[in-house]
Amino acid sequence: MYEKDRTMRTLVAPLFAAVLGVQFFLAVEGKGPAKICALSRNFNGSSLESYGKSSPFQRLDTTYEVKTDLIENVPGLTMGAPNNAYIYYPSNAAENETFPFLSFAHGTGVGGWLPPLNVAYRSLLELVASQGFIIMAPTTCPSVECFTYYKDQLATIDAAYKHGSDLHPALAKANFAQGVGVFGHSMGGMATVGSASAPAAYNIKAAVALHTCWEIGLSGKNVNAPIMFTAGSADVVCEDGCAYEIYEEVAAVPKIFFDVAGAGHMEPCDTGKRSEIEAIALFFLCKLKGKECEKVDSGAICNQVTAGRSMYLCESE
Repeated sequence: MYEKDRTMRTLVAPLFAAVLGVQFFLAVEGKGPAKICALSRNFNGSSLESYGKSSPFQRLDTTYEVKTDLIENVPGLTMGAPNNAYIYYPSNAAENETFPFLSFAHGTGVGGWLPPLNVAYRSLLELVASQGFIIMAPTTCPSVECFTYYKDQLATIDAAYKHGSDLHPALAKANFAQGVGVFGHSMGGMATVGSASAPAAYNIKAAVALHTCWEIGLSGKNVNAPIMFTAGSADVVCEDGCAYEIYEEVAAVPKIFFDVAGAGHMEPCDTGKRSEIEAIALFFLCKLKGKECEKVDSGAICNQVTAGRSMYLCESE
Protein backbone atom coordinates (compact mmCIF):
# COMPACT_ATOMS: atom_id res chain seq x y z
CA MET A 1 0.00 0.00 0.00
CA TYR A 2 2.89 2.36 0.74
CA GLU A 3 5.07 1.59 -2.28
CA LYS A 4 2.57 1.56 -5.12
CA ASP A 5 -0.93 2.80 -5.72
CA ARG A 6 -3.75 0.51 -6.61
CA THR A 7 -4.44 0.48 -10.34
CA MET A 8 -8.16 0.69 -9.67
CA ARG A 9 -7.77 3.86 -7.68
CA THR A 10 -5.92 5.47 -10.58
CA LEU A 11 -8.65 4.50 -13.02
CA VAL A 12 -11.59 5.73 -10.97
CA ALA A 13 -9.98 8.79 -9.35
CA PRO A 14 -11.14 11.36 -11.96
CA LEU A 15 -14.72 10.05 -11.92
CA PHE A 16 -14.88 9.94 -8.12
CA ALA A 17 -13.45 13.45 -7.84
CA ALA A 18 -16.13 14.76 -10.21
CA VAL A 19 -18.94 13.04 -8.29
CA LEU A 20 -17.59 14.25 -4.95
CA GLY A 21 -17.28 17.79 -6.30
CA VAL A 22 -20.90 17.80 -7.46
CA GLN A 23 -22.10 16.38 -4.13
CA PHE A 24 -20.08 18.94 -2.21
CA PHE A 25 -21.46 21.84 -4.25
CA LEU A 26 -25.02 20.65 -3.87
CA ALA A 27 -24.58 20.16 -0.14
CA VAL A 28 -23.22 23.68 0.30
CA GLU A 29 -26.15 25.01 -1.71
CA GLY A 30 -28.58 23.05 0.44
CA LYS A 31 -29.64 20.84 -2.48
CA GLY A 32 -27.89 17.66 -1.52
CA PRO A 33 -28.79 14.46 -3.38
CA ALA A 34 -30.20 11.33 -1.77
CA LYS A 35 -27.67 9.74 0.53
CA ILE A 36 -25.63 6.89 -0.90
CA CYS A 37 -24.76 5.10 2.33
CA ALA A 38 -26.52 6.98 5.09
CA LEU A 39 -27.37 5.22 8.32
CA SER A 40 -31.10 4.71 8.67
CA ARG A 41 -31.29 3.00 12.05
CA ASN A 42 -29.47 2.57 15.32
CA PHE A 43 -27.32 -0.48 14.63
CA ASN A 44 -26.74 -1.45 18.26
CA GLY A 45 -30.44 -1.37 19.06
CA SER A 46 -30.12 0.79 22.15
CA SER A 47 -32.03 3.95 22.94
CA LEU A 48 -30.36 7.05 21.57
CA GLU A 49 -32.07 9.17 24.23
CA SER A 50 -29.36 8.19 26.71
CA TYR A 51 -26.65 9.62 24.49
CA GLY A 52 -25.59 13.16 23.90
CA LYS A 53 -26.08 14.89 27.25
CA SER A 54 -24.80 18.00 25.55
CA SER A 55 -23.38 21.11 27.16
CA PRO A 56 -22.35 24.40 25.55
CA PHE A 57 -19.12 24.58 23.59
CA GLN A 58 -16.71 24.13 25.23
CA ARG A 59 -15.96 22.39 28.54
CA LEU A 60 -12.25 21.55 28.29
CA ASP A 61 -9.90 23.95 30.01
CA THR A 62 -7.20 25.56 27.90
CA THR A 63 -4.19 24.00 29.56
CA TYR A 64 -1.60 25.69 27.35
CA GLU A 65 -1.45 28.83 25.29
CA VAL A 66 -1.10 27.94 21.62
CA LYS A 67 1.05 29.56 18.98
CA THR A 68 0.77 28.93 15.23
CA ASP A 69 3.53 29.29 12.64
CA LEU A 70 3.94 28.43 8.97
CA ILE A 71 6.86 26.17 8.06
CA GLU A 72 7.84 26.61 4.43
CA ASN A 73 9.31 23.92 2.17
CA VAL A 74 8.79 20.91 4.39
CA PRO A 75 11.02 18.06 3.13
CA GLY A 76 9.31 15.02 1.63
CA LEU A 77 5.91 16.51 0.73
CA THR A 78 4.91 15.40 -2.77
CA MET A 79 1.17 15.92 -3.23
CA GLY A 80 1.26 19.37 -4.81
CA ALA A 81 2.43 22.85 -3.82
CA PRO A 82 2.52 24.71 -1.56
CA ASN A 83 4.82 22.27 0.22
CA ASN A 84 4.37 23.99 3.55
CA ALA A 85 2.83 23.05 6.88
CA TYR A 86 1.26 24.90 9.78
CA ILE A 87 2.53 24.02 13.22
CA TYR A 88 0.47 24.42 16.40
CA TYR A 89 2.29 24.12 19.70
CA PRO A 90 2.14 25.06 23.40
CA SER A 91 3.97 28.35 23.81
CA ASN A 92 4.11 28.41 27.62
CA ALA A 93 5.55 24.97 28.31
CA ALA A 94 7.96 24.28 31.14
CA GLU A 95 11.61 23.97 30.20
CA ASN A 96 11.81 20.18 30.32
CA GLU A 97 8.26 19.46 29.17
CA THR A 98 7.64 17.39 26.02
CA PHE A 99 4.52 16.61 24.02
CA PRO A 100 3.15 13.91 21.70
CA PHE A 101 3.22 14.75 17.98
CA LEU A 102 0.12 14.78 15.75
CA SER A 103 -0.16 15.00 11.96
CA PHE A 104 -3.36 16.53 10.55
CA ALA A 105 -4.65 16.13 6.98
CA HIS A 106 -7.15 18.64 5.57
CA GLY A 107 -10.18 18.12 3.36
CA THR A 108 -10.63 18.59 -0.38
CA GLY A 109 -10.29 22.17 -1.59
CA VAL A 110 -8.98 23.62 1.68
CA GLY A 111 -6.46 26.29 0.76
CA GLY A 112 -7.67 26.23 -2.84
CA TRP A 113 -11.32 27.02 -3.48
CA LEU A 114 -12.09 26.88 0.24
CA PRO A 115 -10.52 28.93 3.08
CA PRO A 116 -6.93 28.09 4.07
CA LEU A 117 -6.23 25.37 6.58
CA ASN A 118 -5.42 27.72 9.45
CA VAL A 119 -8.80 29.41 8.99
CA ALA A 120 -10.97 26.38 8.24
CA TYR A 121 -9.77 24.29 11.21
CA ARG A 122 -8.57 26.95 13.64
CA SER A 123 -10.79 25.94 16.60
CA LEU A 124 -10.13 22.22 16.19
CA LEU A 125 -6.36 22.50 15.93
CA GLU A 126 -5.97 25.13 18.65
CA LEU A 127 -8.16 23.19 21.09
CA VAL A 128 -6.25 19.94 20.59
CA ALA A 129 -2.86 21.69 20.81
CA SER A 130 -3.98 23.48 24.00
CA GLN A 131 -4.21 20.10 25.71
CA GLY A 132 -0.48 19.55 25.29
CA PHE A 133 0.18 18.39 21.74
CA ILE A 134 2.36 19.54 18.87
CA ILE A 135 0.48 19.42 15.56
CA MET A 136 1.77 19.78 12.02
CA ALA A 137 -0.71 20.12 9.16
CA PRO A 138 0.56 20.09 5.56
CA THR A 139 -0.95 22.56 3.09
CA THR A 140 -0.32 20.39 0.02
CA CYS A 141 -3.07 19.23 -2.36
CA PRO A 142 -5.16 22.42 -2.03
CA SER A 143 -7.33 22.18 -5.13
CA VAL A 144 -7.95 18.56 -6.15
CA GLU A 145 -8.84 15.21 -4.61
CA CYS A 146 -5.63 13.39 -3.63
CA PHE A 147 -6.44 9.71 -3.19
CA THR A 148 -3.10 8.86 -1.59
CA TYR A 149 -2.91 11.84 0.74
CA TYR A 150 -1.79 9.55 3.55
CA LYS A 151 1.66 9.85 1.90
CA ASP A 152 1.98 13.51 2.91
CA GLN A 153 0.44 12.84 6.32
CA LEU A 154 3.17 10.28 6.95
CA ALA A 155 5.84 12.42 5.25
CA THR A 156 5.01 15.17 7.74
CA ILE A 157 5.79 12.77 10.59
CA ASP A 158 9.06 11.80 8.89
CA ALA A 159 10.10 15.43 8.38
CA ALA A 160 9.33 16.40 11.98
CA TYR A 161 11.19 13.38 13.36
CA LYS A 162 14.25 13.58 11.10
CA HIS A 163 14.75 17.35 11.07
CA GLY A 164 13.37 18.30 14.49
CA SER A 165 14.31 21.76 15.71
CA ASP A 166 16.10 22.49 12.42
CA LEU A 167 12.64 22.51 10.87
CA HIS A 168 11.04 24.48 13.72
CA PRO A 169 12.25 25.19 17.28
CA ALA A 170 9.02 23.83 18.81
CA LEU A 171 9.85 20.35 17.51
CA ALA A 172 12.61 20.11 20.09
CA LYS A 173 9.77 19.36 22.52
CA ALA A 174 8.12 16.68 20.36
CA ASN A 175 8.15 13.28 22.09
CA PHE A 176 7.80 10.71 19.32
CA ALA A 177 8.53 7.82 21.67
CA GLN A 178 5.38 8.63 23.66
CA GLY A 179 3.30 7.88 20.58
CA VAL A 180 2.20 9.68 17.43
CA GLY A 181 -1.35 10.59 16.47
CA VAL A 182 -2.96 11.17 13.09
CA PHE A 183 -6.25 12.86 12.26
CA GLY A 184 -7.93 14.46 9.30
CA HIS A 185 -11.21 15.63 7.80
CA SER A 186 -12.99 14.38 4.65
CA MET A 187 -10.17 13.63 2.18
CA GLY A 188 -7.93 13.85 5.24
CA GLY A 189 -10.17 11.33 6.98
CA MET A 190 -9.48 8.87 4.19
CA ALA A 191 -5.77 9.65 4.53
CA THR A 192 -6.01 8.98 8.26
CA VAL A 193 -7.43 5.51 7.70
CA GLY A 194 -4.43 4.79 5.47
CA SER A 195 -1.96 6.26 7.94
CA ALA A 196 -3.53 4.27 10.79
CA SER A 197 -2.53 1.19 8.81
CA ALA A 198 1.10 2.32 8.54
CA PRO A 199 4.11 0.22 9.57
CA ALA A 200 4.97 0.08 13.26
CA ALA A 201 8.02 2.28 12.73
CA TYR A 202 5.77 5.35 12.66
CA ASN A 203 4.66 4.53 16.23
CA ILE A 204 1.09 5.70 15.54
CA LYS A 205 -0.93 5.07 18.69
CA ALA A 206 -4.15 7.00 18.00
CA ALA A 207 -6.15 8.09 14.95
CA VAL A 208 -9.31 10.13 14.34
CA ALA A 209 -11.01 10.09 10.92
CA LEU A 210 -13.45 13.01 10.73
CA HIS A 211 -16.34 12.63 8.27
CA THR A 212 -14.31 10.31 6.09
CA CYS A 213 -15.46 9.66 2.54
CA TRP A 214 -15.29 6.37 0.70
CA GLU A 215 -13.03 5.35 -2.16
CA ILE A 216 -12.19 2.14 -4.01
CA GLY A 217 -9.76 0.09 -1.96
CA LEU A 218 -10.17 2.05 1.29
CA SER A 219 -10.60 -0.40 4.14
CA GLY A 220 -10.39 -0.54 7.91
CA LYS A 221 -9.10 -4.11 7.89
CA ASN A 222 -5.45 -3.12 8.25
CA VAL A 223 -5.90 -0.38 10.85
CA ASN A 224 -3.50 -1.13 13.69
CA ALA A 225 -3.95 1.89 15.97
CA PRO A 226 -6.93 2.77 18.20
CA ILE A 227 -9.23 4.81 16.00
CA MET A 228 -12.23 7.10 16.33
CA PHE A 229 -14.58 7.88 13.44
CA THR A 230 -16.73 11.01 13.56
CA ALA A 231 -19.69 11.53 11.24
CA GLY A 232 -22.95 13.43 10.92
CA SER A 233 -26.46 12.22 10.20
CA ALA A 234 -27.00 15.25 7.91
CA ASP A 235 -23.71 14.89 6.02
CA VAL A 236 -24.56 14.56 2.31
CA VAL A 237 -20.95 14.87 1.12
CA CYS A 238 -19.46 11.93 3.02
CA GLU A 239 -22.43 10.04 4.43
CA ASP A 240 -22.25 8.53 7.89
CA GLY A 241 -22.87 5.03 6.60
CA CYS A 242 -19.69 5.17 4.51
CA ALA A 243 -17.65 5.79 7.64
CA TYR A 244 -19.61 3.12 9.50
CA GLU A 245 -18.72 0.50 6.89
CA ILE A 246 -15.01 1.26 7.39
CA TYR A 247 -15.50 1.29 11.18
CA GLU A 248 -17.05 -2.19 11.06
CA GLU A 249 -13.99 -3.54 9.22
CA VAL A 250 -11.63 -2.51 12.02
CA ALA A 251 -11.05 -5.63 14.08
CA ALA A 252 -7.68 -5.63 15.84
CA VAL A 253 -7.78 -2.42 17.91
CA PRO A 254 -10.17 -0.37 20.07
CA LYS A 255 -12.54 1.76 18.00
CA ILE A 256 -15.24 4.41 18.38
CA PHE A 257 -18.02 5.53 16.04
CA PHE A 258 -19.26 9.02 16.94
CA ASP A 259 -22.20 10.05 14.71
CA VAL A 260 -23.68 13.44 15.59
CA ALA A 261 -27.41 14.02 14.96
CA GLY A 262 -28.05 16.82 12.49
CA ALA A 263 -24.38 17.46 11.80
CA GLY A 264 -23.27 18.20 8.26
CA HIS A 265 -19.95 17.75 6.53
CA MET A 266 -18.41 20.97 7.83
CA GLU A 267 -19.31 20.29 11.48
CA PRO A 268 -15.69 20.16 12.73
CA CYS A 269 -14.71 23.29 10.79
CA ASP A 270 -15.02 26.86 12.03
CA THR A 271 -18.10 27.27 9.83
CA GLY A 272 -19.76 24.39 11.71
CA LYS A 273 -20.94 23.97 15.30
CA ARG A 274 -17.76 22.04 16.18
CA SER A 275 -19.72 19.71 18.43
CA GLU A 276 -17.20 16.87 18.06
CA ILE A 277 -13.87 18.63 18.57
CA GLU A 278 -13.84 18.29 22.34
CA ALA A 279 -14.39 14.53 22.05
CA ILE A 280 -11.46 14.39 19.61
CA ALA A 281 -9.18 16.19 22.08
CA LEU A 282 -10.28 13.82 24.86
CA PHE A 283 -9.57 10.78 22.68
CA PHE A 284 -5.99 11.92 22.06
CA LEU A 285 -5.53 12.79 25.74
CA CYS A 286 -6.56 9.28 26.71
CA LYS A 287 -4.73 7.30 24.06
CA LEU A 288 -1.48 9.28 23.98
CA LYS A 289 -1.19 10.75 27.48
CA GLY A 290 -3.30 8.40 29.61
CA LYS A 291 -5.45 11.30 30.83
CA GLU A 292 -9.24 11.84 30.90
CA CYS A 293 -9.86 8.18 30.02
CA GLU A 294 -12.93 8.13 32.27
CA LYS A 295 -14.52 10.45 29.67
CA VAL A 296 -13.57 8.19 26.76
CA ASP A 297 -13.62 4.50 27.67
CA SER A 298 -16.62 2.19 28.14
CA GLY A 299 -18.91 4.39 26.04
CA ALA A 300 -18.27 7.56 28.06
CA ILE A 301 -17.15 9.29 24.86
CA CYS A 302 -20.81 9.26 23.76
CA ASN A 303 -21.58 11.94 26.34
CA GLN A 304 -18.89 14.32 25.10
CA VAL A 305 -20.86 15.94 22.28
CA THR A 306 -21.23 19.71 22.76
CA ALA A 307 -22.79 22.80 21.14
CA GLY A 308 -26.35 21.67 21.84
CA ARG A 309 -26.03 18.59 19.64
CA SER A 310 -26.93 14.99 20.51
CA MET A 311 -25.80 11.65 19.14
CA TYR A 312 -27.50 9.88 16.24
CA LEU A 313 -25.39 6.77 16.82
CA CYS A 314 -22.48 6.10 19.14
CA GLU A 315 -20.55 2.86 19.52
CA SER A 316 -17.40 1.99 21.39
CA GLU A 317 -15.58 -1.33 21.24
